[in-house]
Amino acid sequence: MNERIAELYDLAIGHTLNYHDEKPKATQKELDRVCAAEFSRLIVQECAGIAYEYDIPNLTGPGEFIGNRMKKLFGVE
Repeated sequence: MNERIAELYDLAIGHTLNYHDEKPKATQKELDRVCAAEFSRLIVQECAGIAYEYDIPNLTGPGEFIGNRMKKLFGVE
């Protein structure tokens, strides 16, 4: 696992711990799903961000379209 993936996973764990603080009766299965959903969301955002960066020199282009399509496909806002 590369360093960035490990950082994203740590962020997802932190999000899950906060969720558990808010909902202390959450089951382990629920916490696993929260963590997986957050980790997935972070990865999709990271990938979309790379696509958006492609357009920076021109301020517009296919990167925005691709980034938005990735986010829509995976239900990430």
